[in-house]
Amino acid sequence: MEDDAIDFKVFNVGDDTVLGRMTMTDEFPPYIQAYFTVEDCDAAVSRATERGGELQFGPMDSPFGRFAALTDPQGAAFAVIDMRTTKGEMPKMTAG
Repeated sequence: MEDDAIDFKVFNVGDDTVLGRMTMTDEFPPYIQAYFTVEDCDAAVSRATERGGELQFGPMDSPFGRFAALTDPQGAAFAVIDMRTTKGEMPKMTAG
């Protein structure tokens, strides 16, 4: 992404974005956030929380899609994203 304050990159296979990577500040511990693509973010959050998952934040809109972060009943973190429901202008990306 063309922003000196953020180190963010996406990786594609053909025309499909399959991975994003962002360097976090020192206040965040190292971790990997797995995103599952869903047809409806709000419905996926509802199903997950009905089955014992806990919403950590969201759902929220972004240029990349509507997403939310959750944990499952055992505490494993994951996120869901509806990549068809986008809001805002996509940041300018540079080839890397």
